[in-house]
Amino acid sequence: NRVLTRPASQASKHEELGRLAAALCDGEWTAQDSQRLDHLARDPEALAFLSRYLILVGELHWSSLGTAGPRSAAVPAEKPAPLAQPSPPVVRSTSRAALQWMGTIAGLAAALVLAVLWWVSPRRASVPAKEAARLLGSFSATDSAGAPTALSDWVCGETKRIDRGVAAWGLPNGNTWILEGPAAAVLESPNRVRLEKGRAVFQIAAPGEGFSVETPFGCFIDRGTAFALAVDETGAEIHVLEGAVEFRRSNDGAADHAKPEARSQAPAPGFGRDMAPPGNLLRPGQAVRLDAEGGRRPIAFAAGRFIRELPRPGSSGVLQLAALRAEHVLRVFSFESPDGRFRERITGEPLLRTILKGGGDLAALSIEPGWGIGSQAVRIQRGNDNTAGAALQTEAVFTPPGLLSLETVFRYDGFPDRGRGDAVGSLLATRQDRDRASFFLAAAGDGTLMHLFDARENWLVTEGRLEPGHWYYAAAAFEECDGRVMVDTWLADLSLGERRLRQVLRRGQAVGGMAPGRLAIGKGFDSAGAHAYAFPGTIDEIVLYNEIVGENVFNEHLRLLVGDASSVPPLPAIEAEVTAGRR
Repeated sequence: NRVLTRPASQASKHEELGRLAAALCDGEWTAQDSQRLDHLARDPEALAFLSRYLILVGELHWSSLGTAGPRSAAVPAEKPAPLAQPSPPVVRSTSRAALQWMGTIAGLAAALVLAVLWWVSPRRASVPAKEAARLLGSFSATDSAGAPTALSDWVCGETKRIDRGVAAWGLPNGNTWILEGPAAAVLESPNRVRLEKGRAVFQIAAPGEGFSVETPFGCFIDRGTAFALAVDETGAEIHVLEGAVEFRRSNDGAADHAKPEARSQAPAPGFGRDMAPPGNLLRPGQAVRLDAEGGRRPIAFAAGRFIRELPRPGSSGVLQLAALRAEHVLRVFSFESPDGRFRERITGEPLLRTILKGGGDLAALSIEPGWGIGSQAVRIQRGNDNTAGAALQTEAVFTPPGLLSLETVFRYDGFPDRGRGDAVGSLLATRQDRDRASFFLAAAGDGTLMHLFDARENWLVTEGRLEPGHWYYAAAAFEECDGRVMVDTWLADLSLGERRLRQVLRRGQAVGGMAPGRLAIGKGFDSAGAHAYAFPGTIDEIVLYNEIVGENVFNEHLRLLVGDASSVPPLPAIEAEVTAGRR
């Protein structure tokens, strides 16, 4: 009783350790028991309890055998001496056998204790379990209270929970996945993950092994694949990035299908062993949603909404992560193009490469390293005047909301024609007709940031001045009100390491409104609607929100952009803030 006494808070853990130890002693040990014991015994208190438990088992065996010898081996009670000469008293052979058994059991108990101590020793625990996923890294992962989450390797049977941020794990066979909060998932086996909620991207390096992801709404089975999943209380959706994925609803036998024994059974007539029924196999660029009511329907492919690589502290990737999960995000342009094609991240809308009316070179519209390690950006070609160069624009018409905020990361290279007073380079613009034009952010020939919302009016000039060769983070908020646009603008020089935004325009007023039209990126439009005003530099990120985003949120994003690996703030939540009296 003294040995097994423990606090009530430890009762369940000790009971489970006792069950595992009993299974070990009784010869009913399984691989799952081995993994669970390895996980539990990493706690020093649990290891001490387990050692005492096994020693007690050995003592009980010794005690029981020491008192269980046959009664016939005892010295008989005194009797009257017979007339014949008595034979010498003989100890029966069963006593010797009992001693042999006691020695054997004692040796086994000692060996058992030593074996378990070796199994759970620090030397053994330092080696990753065979059936465990190694933590590859995390970024800004927090729990429900907002505190940093201490993540580790993922042992089979364990549940991982992330409230915010992202983390990545990998198996020895090369299969990897990224989990994005808020999320909860269970690693059921090396070939099976159960995603209860959240977003995840899976990259399968070992096809044909039956890797599957189970959700409350259905199962998704690998066919040599990279795919993204999103699960919430209303359903699950899958976007196939590479290869193929078979999907089955929970009531379609998905769970059995993914098991090796089920896969070895004879295939149904008309189907190969690894073939999905018609309509259940998805190819790259396809997406489907399974809902809670049992329905399934194709949806728009939107791989850009998922995080496929861990953001690196101090790079524009952290801005993407913060923006993609913001409540009021409208558009995210990140210019990452594995195939040379640019797409908007939220809608998947393609961006068109355009040559300005005075001529340009589309080949000069190149992909270059962006701000921070691992980031990509697009370099805009600027010719010798406002009419020459090459840039991008959306295919569809963009209609700005009445409340609009933007943030962008870019490098300013300076104008080839800097001496010309009419030089203008536009970062973002729309145009509806000759007069109704919106230059949301542009630079004059001397590098001054400015805005324009009516082509007949003068430019709204800020106090921000750009230096050639420097990287910048700029943010602005716009609100239409009675034929005017109210503007606030902020700027930070990333190349100089500025960690707080400077407000270069406070409550500026521009005549006009935010005009609908194709969204020009790295250029604008002239009075005839022709492509013009190419920006002299490289654009890494542009994010648009359909709300007035507060300065504190922009400053948090700036901290992410200039942060380092040792000091990264949690990803901020987007909070809609509207200055009093500006609605």
